Amino acid sequence: MGILIPNTPWERKSIRSTFTARYTLTQAEAEQRKKGIEAYIETALSGIHSGMDDYQKIKYIYDYMIEHTDYRLDSPENQTVCSVFLYGESVCQGYAKAFQLLCSRVDIPAVLVTGEVKNGEAHAWDLVQSDGEWYYADPTWEMPSTSWEMTTRLAGQKTPQRQ
Repeated sequence: MGILIPNTPWERKSIRSTFTARYTLTQAEAEQRKKGIEAYIETALSGIHSGMDDYQKIKYIYDYMIEHTDYRLDSPENQTVCSVFLYGESVCQGYAKAFQLLCSRVDIPAVLVTGEVKNGEAHAWDLVQSDGEWYYADPTWEMPSTSWEMTTRLAGQKTPQRQ
């Protein structure tokens, strides 16, 4: 398959690219991992019920992840949800992706954010929508808390503490 690139000296020429994919897991291994991930998700979300508002659901997911995930730089597959869902350990990217996926499963919009922290180190966290407003959520750097607060993206103020 060729790609046409307009407004270039070679615009009338096609560029051919080929690649070879190589799977790192067998189909059976992939299915087993998928079952493990789905089992974690089902267990993690089992405490959420229809009477909860968005904030309560987000806090539940947030606290669940913190209580069931250890921060480890050397965790396997630490840039993916697998590190959280299959191994119970991760780094910020794994935490943020897992949080995003769990929120999506309960119809709460969440967006992965990447950037740098004060010392220039790369970091990942989430923006999550609650009651029409967007908030930062960073399950990597928090500890379990009954007075958890979300920080609003736009105003830079904290929401009132909710129990």
